[in-house]
Amino acid sequence: MHTSSSTRFAARRPGTGLPRWCGRLLFVVMLGGGISRADNSDDLDAARFSYGGFGTLGVARTTGGADRPLRDISQPKGISDTWSARNDSLLGLQAGYRFDDALEAVVQGVTFLRDDGSYTPKLTWAFLKYDVTPRLALRFGRVGTEFLMQADSRQVGYSYLPVRPPIDFYGLIPFGSSDGVDARLRWPLGEGTLRLEALAGKASGDIPPYDLDGSRLLRGTLGYDWGHWQLRYIYAHARLSENVPGAEPLRRTLVQLGATAAADALTFKDAAVRYHSFGMTYDDGHWQVQAALNRIIQESTLMEGLHAATVLVARRFGDVTPFAGYTRVKSSRKTLDSGLPNPAFAPINAAIAQAMASSHLHRHTGTLGVRWDCARNMDLKAQVDFIHGSKSSTLLFEDGTSGGDGQAKVFSLSLDFVF
Repeated sequence: MHTSSSTRFAARRPGTGLPRWCGRLLFVVMLGGGISRADNSDDLDAARFSYGGFGTLGVARTTGGADRPLRDISQPKGISDTWSARNDSLLGLQAGYRFDDALEAVVQGVTFLRDDGSYTPKLTWAFLKYDVTPRLALRFGRVGTEFLMQADSRQVGYSYLPVRPPIDFYGLIPFGSSDGVDARLRWPLGEGTLRLEALAGKASGDIPPYDLDGSRLLRGTLGYDWGHWQLRYIYAHARLSENVPGAEPLRRTLVQLGATAAADALTFKDAAVRYHSFGMTYDDGHWQVQAALNRIIQESTLMEGLHAATVLVARRFGDVTPFAGYTRVKSSRKTLDSGLPNPAFAPINAAIAQAMASSHLHRHTGTLGVRWDCARNMDLKAQVDFIHGSKSSTLLFEDGTSGGDGQAKVFSLSLDFVF
């Protein structure tokens, strides 16, 4: 199985477990997979065909009361003060067909909590992969656009240590896949391997209440691996395709009133978003240390730019790996150069200021957890996150509001698997 992407599969109502058909489907797929591979092992077409899957069964709750942290900004519902499987659970299936030594087709579908509150499976991968040389591969179609250091996707919980990637660092990255082309080059250099990746396409993804589909996306990665060390620099550039639907009536009114600066503040379409990240990982089989910095630059006045840092330290003891992490994120406030000067329009100016403040984020999170690799291709994780932020730091909370004081503890349990 190719290393895949991350997502979450969930209950139909807040506070409930997974839909019953999820468990039945998973059982049938795993049982059928074992039978099919054994029966068709000598058949040529079966040898060319491969399939597998991944999933997470996770539950979480918070002590934050009215503060409901999101796993990432693509989700419409946050983690509440009752145990729920909706935010961290998911199921993904993947199939591939190899035409020859150089050409392969891959498709992948994942079911998880989507921006509209449904669990409709989404096609996250659908590409042709062509190996130009053993060191250079091209992919055409819907490909993953991941930003993790040691995994190809946030959707495969088995591929990383915590229950979920640090929310304050990765939760603001909504791009999971892109329709286009990418190239990956691996080249021996010195005692290690140089990694170069480039992607160009149109994003596939949504965040409430915004449609990212069609936004132009460029992404490049420069990395170097040697011994126990990995270094990565990631740059991404997105140009948004649409304005925010809820802000359009107000924006049009401002245009008619001649308040161009205020109208521009509510404009998303064609605005650029730039992402820079530098990270390193050390892993000697016993100790693992991960650290990364990022910066997001927003061209739109409506969204604040931000910078974040994260570090994770873990120590393996056989099949058990305790870990501790810390993440900090801070956004830069923006102000409107000129609104509507007439006092009669004060409510409109206040609405604009409120919209601009909705992207404010200034908080830090401490994490303690443990991972137990309890069986082949399966792990159990337990984790607690201590979120400390201000009441005005609302971006990664449900509905963009902090009903409490912006602080919460999140308790999480998960079972990750690949097959």
